Amino acid sequence: ELFWPKIFNKFSSRDFSFEQVGGKPELIKKMKILKDNNSEFIIATDSDYSLFIEEFDHENIIKKFGHSIENTLIQKESIIEIVENSSNKKNKDIISQYQLFQNNIDQLVYELLHIDIFCYENDHKSVIGKSAEKFTKSKNSYFFCDKKIAILKIGINMPNEEACKEKLNIDMCKLNLNSLDVINGHFLKSSFLKFVIFNSEGFREKYNLSSDSLLTNLLISFRNIFTDTHPHYAYYETEVLRIESISKSFN
Repeated sequence: ELFWPKIFNKFSSRDFSFEQVGGKPELIKKMKILKDNNSEFIIATDSDYSLFIEEFDHENIIKKFGHSIENTLIQKESIIEIVENSSNKKNKDIISQYQLFQNNIDQLVYELLHIDIFCYENDHKSVIGKSAEKFTKSKNSYFFCDKKIAILKIGINMPNEEACKEKLNIDMCKLNLNSLDVINGHFLKSSFLKFVIFNSEGFREKYNLSSDSLLTNLLISFRNIFTDTHPHYAYYETEVLRIESISKSFN
């Protein structure tokens, strides 16, 4: 994981070391140790849907601003920069395409996020998942198909759906969150990969870009765009300085 060291080095002069613990089950074990023993270590983790539902929390935990790492990496500036580097389209055309991409994600979040949070809370399979392809109009398109979204909704029996949907929209407004912040990070990267390849037309006959290569490009772009104008910058600055202060009390 390259993200957290970059974030901590940006805002803290202290030397923090990081280790990966594995998946969510192992992380939950670490959280329990932290709670039961008042241990002197820090947990840095994804937010997932804890933005909207109550999950384990502790002052020694720092969470990503949005759902996952991808939600901080994939913002308007990085989207435009990466497409510019892989296309000969004019900047104004890329910006227009970006707005279509944003609208596309907005649509999916509006229709399915409240259901996906319900599934997450009740240990059901995610309706959104990690891959955008099951929603797109074709294999080469990044546009979502209304019928495919509707079919997925039919299979979920969610009580008080409209009220939950309205509450989610209110919560997002209160927290100043947009769709790029809250959508599953893996899904967002999958959708963005399709968007980049779609907009590379005219530059090469076929533009091959893997998910890992895209992540590398996003991390490189992140160095340029992560300034005080980035929508998540103030959050990470506040949180890292808070954790730095806590760590000074460790033996």
